[in-house]
Amino acid sequence: MGFYYSLKTGIIWLLSEIILIALFLSLTNKSQILNLKKPIRILLSILFFVLFSWGAVALSESEKYKETIVVNKIAPSENLNKVDEVKTEIPPVDNTKLIEFQKTWSDSVVKSWKGKFIIASKLSLPDTISFELSKDATKSFNSNKSESLPMYLFSYKNSLKNKFGNEFNSIATTIDFIPNKELLKNNNPNEWSHPIMMNKGLKIYSGNQYSKDYIGKLNCKYKDKTDGNTYYVLIKDNGNETRILDYEFESYYWIKKTDPNYNSAIGLSKCNY
Repeated sequence: MGFYYSLKTGIIWLLSEIILIALFLSLTNKSQILNLKKPIRILLSILFFVLFSWGAVALSESEKYKETIVVNKIAPSENLNKVDEVKTEIPPVDNTKLIEFQKTWSDSVVKSWKGKFIIASKLSLPDTISFELSKDATKSFNSNKSESLPMYLFSYKNSLKNKFGNEFNSIATTIDFIPNKELLKNNNPNEWSHPIMMNKGLKIYSGNQYSKDYIGKLNCKYKDKTDGNTYYVLIKDNGNETRILDYEFESYYWIKKTDPNYNSAIGLSKCNY
């Protein structure tokens, strides 16, 4: 095919050269035979340009064909350099042994407390082990979570490693505390708020987001000159006073939104001492 385009180009350009020579001889009057009239010379000039352009197109097609051949010759050699990819599939981990271990371990933790601190477990294996706290433990839920939970995390990881080594290192298991279910039934978070409007007579409760205990009524506020701290003073039902630091009072204590003094404009006076 490349030879055809080359031959075609050569023939076309040969014809155009013959026409060009004839025109040249006619114009110089060196040959009486080629003493062409003007209309014929114009026609030959047009024919020359047509043939020359046609030859240029044929040459372009010949070059494209050569490039195609070069590409096709190179492509196979590139394929020779390719190495077949070997896909290695990691077999799935059999969690059966792990789940049995998790059940046994969580049951032993619950039984060891005999209903005093941890009373039950909620399992979503092998991903999550949750321990339900007793009512008393839930009253100190946040401190128990920060202080006691790390001990159980360590116990689980240590027991797992002693039994299986590194076999289940790829499986992450979350261990957490959850509040007592009975307390949650009687707890509506929307009913409670931290103190914002400090009004005399507000009933103040201690506790956390899950459990609260009544302390007394807000009575007055004063600044202790000995330590420079500001305190809120509560009056308990037995008449005794208890004082609470102002920054703790506003962050860690609670009031009921239904308290009649919650949105009143009574305000809070300074203590008389």
